[in-house]
Amino acid sequence: MSGHDELYIVLQEKTATIFKYLIKNGANPRDAEDIIQESIYKFILNIDSVDPNKAYSWLFRVAINHYYDLCRKQKREVNISFDHFELVDDSLLPEDYVIFVFV
Repeated sequence: MSGHDELYIVLQEKTATIFKYLIKNGANPRDAEDIIQESIYKFILNIDSVDPNKAYSWLFRVAINHYYDLCRKQKREVNISFDHFELVDDSLLPEDYVIFVFV
Protein backbone atom coordinates (compact mmCIF):
# COMPACT_ATOMS: atom_id res chain seq x y z
CA MET A 1 0.00 0.00 0.00
CA SER A 2 1.47 3.34 -1.02
CA GLY A 3 1.63 6.45 1.12
CA HIS A 4 -1.12 8.03 -0.92
CA ASP A 5 -3.43 5.07 -0.29
CA GLU A 6 -2.76 5.23 3.44
CA LEU A 7 -3.39 8.97 3.46
CA TYR A 8 -6.63 8.45 1.55
CA ILE A 9 -7.87 5.86 4.07
CA VAL A 10 -6.93 8.03 7.05
CA LEU A 11 -8.58 11.09 5.50
CA GLN A 12 -11.71 9.08 4.79
CA GLU A 13 -11.96 7.89 8.40
CA LYS A 14 -11.14 11.25 9.95
CA THR A 15 -13.37 13.30 7.69
CA ALA A 16 -16.28 10.97 8.47
CA THR A 17 -15.76 11.77 12.16
CA ILE A 18 -15.55 15.50 11.45
CA PHE A 19 -18.67 15.28 9.26
CA LYS A 20 -20.63 13.67 12.11
CA TYR A 21 -19.38 16.34 14.50
CA LEU A 22 -20.48 19.14 12.16
CA ILE A 23 -23.94 17.60 11.72
CA LYS A 24 -24.27 17.12 15.48
CA ASN A 25 -23.47 20.80 15.98
CA GLY A 26 -26.06 22.11 13.54
CA ALA A 27 -24.55 22.03 10.07
CA ASN A 28 -26.76 20.72 7.31
CA PRO A 29 -25.31 17.83 5.27
CA ARG A 30 -24.60 19.97 2.20
CA ASP A 31 -22.68 22.57 4.21
CA ALA A 32 -20.83 19.84 6.11
CA GLU A 33 -19.72 18.25 2.83
CA ASP A 34 -18.55 21.63 1.52
CA ILE A 35 -16.64 22.29 4.74
CA ILE A 36 -14.95 18.88 4.57
CA GLN A 37 -14.01 19.43 0.93
CA GLU A 38 -12.57 22.87 1.65
CA SER A 39 -10.67 21.53 4.68
CA ILE A 40 -9.11 18.70 2.68
CA TYR A 41 -8.15 21.18 -0.03
CA LYS A 42 -6.41 23.40 2.54
CA PHE A 43 -4.77 20.32 4.05
CA ILE A 44 -3.35 19.30 0.67
CA LEU A 45 -2.10 22.84 0.01
CA ASN A 46 -0.35 22.92 3.39
CA ILE A 47 0.67 19.27 3.68
CA ASP A 48 4.38 20.11 3.87
CA SER A 49 3.92 22.42 6.84
CA VAL A 50 1.53 20.18 8.82
CA ASP A 51 3.09 18.01 11.52
CA PRO A 52 2.07 14.41 10.67
CA ASN A 53 1.41 13.71 14.35
CA LYS A 54 -1.05 16.60 14.46
CA ALA A 55 -2.64 16.21 11.04
CA TYR A 56 -6.05 15.18 12.40
CA SER A 57 -6.08 18.05 14.91
CA TRP A 58 -5.10 20.46 12.16
CA LEU A 59 -7.79 19.18 9.79
CA PHE A 60 -10.40 19.24 12.56
CA ARG A 61 -9.52 22.82 13.55
CA VAL A 62 -9.64 24.02 9.94
CA ALA A 63 -13.07 22.42 9.47
CA ILE A 64 -14.45 23.89 12.71
CA ASN A 65 -13.11 27.35 11.89
CA HIS A 66 -14.67 27.13 8.44
CA TYR A 67 -17.99 26.13 10.04
CA TYR A 68 -17.82 29.09 12.44
CA ASP A 69 -17.10 31.42 9.52
CA LEU A 70 -20.11 30.03 7.68
CA CYS A 71 -22.32 30.55 10.75
CA ARG A 72 -21.16 34.16 11.08
CA LYS A 73 -21.78 34.77 7.39
CA GLN A 74 -25.29 33.29 7.55
CA LYS A 75 -26.04 35.32 10.66
CA ARG A 76 -25.23 38.54 8.78
CA GLU A 77 -27.48 37.64 5.89
CA VAL A 78 -30.96 38.99 6.47
CA ASN A 79 -33.79 37.58 4.44
CA ILE A 80 -36.67 40.00 4.24
CA SER A 81 -40.02 38.55 3.40
CA PHE A 82 -42.40 40.99 1.82
CA ASP A 83 -45.38 38.79 2.63
CA HIS A 84 -46.07 40.76 5.81
CA PHE A 85 -46.12 44.18 4.18
CA GLU A 86 -49.16 45.84 2.70
CA LEU A 87 -48.92 47.60 -0.60
CA VAL A 88 -49.64 51.27 -0.20
CA ASP A 89 -51.88 52.97 -2.70
CA ASP A 90 -49.67 55.72 -4.14
CA SER A 91 -52.65 57.64 -5.44
CA LEU A 92 -53.72 58.71 -1.94
CA LEU A 93 -52.15 61.54 0.01
CA PRO A 94 -50.95 60.57 3.49
CA GLU A 95 -53.94 62.28 5.14
CA ASP A 96 -56.36 60.53 2.82
CA TYR A 97 -54.61 57.19 3.38
CA VAL A 98 -55.04 57.50 7.15
CA ILE A 99 -58.73 58.27 6.71
CA PHE A 100 -59.10 55.40 4.21
CA VAL A 101 -57.35 52.81 6.40
CA PHE A 102 -58.91 53.70 9.73
CA VAL A 103 -62.46 54.36 8.60
